[in-house]
Amino acid sequence: MLALRVWPARVLLKVSEWRYPKTVPRVVQRRIDGSWLLVLVNEDVGRQVVVLRRYEQRDSRAFEALVRSTDRCIDIGSNVGYFTMLLARRATRGSIVSFDPIPLNHALLCASLQLNGYDHVKAVCSAVGDRDGTVTFVEAVDGAYSSLVDTGRSRTASRREVPMCRLDTHWAATGRAPIDVVKMDVEGAEGLVLDGASQLLASDSRPRVVMMELCDDNLAAFGTSVDGLVARMKASGYTAWIASSSGLKSFEPQHYNVHFNVYFLRSDADPAITHR
Repeated sequence: MLALRVWPARVLLKVSEWRYPKTVPRVVQRRIDGSWLLVLVNEDVGRQVVVLRRYEQRDSRAFEALVRSTDRCIDIGSNVGYFTMLLARRATRGSIVSFDPIPLNHALLCASLQLNGYDHVKAVCSAVGDRDGTVTFVEAVDGAYSSLVDTGRSRTASRREVPMCRLDTHWAATGRAPIDVVKMDVEGAEGLVLDGASQLLASDSRPRVVMMELCDDNLAAFGTSVDGLVARMKASGYTAWIASSSGLKSFEPQHYNVHFNVYFLRSDADPAITHR
């Protein structure tokens, strides 16, 4: 049954390339999950939003359910801002800081924030990693696959110098106020983000929820692995979960590289979770 449900979506996405060629940049505005979003329909994320009118639906709903109205949130590797918009709609009495180093993504996100009137969101055109300063960034033809190194998932379009900061530096600049939710999707550089967040993760102010995209194909380019990062987060007091049709379930080795979005929840702050 799963194959029958997935197959039509794949066909729709493939057929849509006739109307929206991958080689022709095109911005489209869509309303999705209650927010207006400007996307690049020639890229994979934007194509799913426009053609399917959804994006990572099961993971999106699971993520939303973990966010509280007063949460302070950070979106690292926001792309054009799909998850930033989810955070903005949920944390209406909190705040969101969204990081992405690609100027076009940043510009589209800023425009989307204006369209929605989300004045509790700050967009920052910067990478996040293990040091403060500048770094060479590999921008892919499809921006979602850009990273600090060439992961091989999309052809390289350019290499540019971009600003980068440590999460610890950002946290210190806020007066070390608690951070409740962090989402990161940095194409394999998740370990570097954790390197730059060592003080935060060792503190009582460490996030209640950390959502990461984990894929060994990307992580290998940085000398890390899914198993290594899960162990690292466990040492910082987190348990790992994935979304299922009946709620969250424990993230086990058999799920590695099958389920990519992993939810790390503070061991002392787990919500009611369905165990399977």
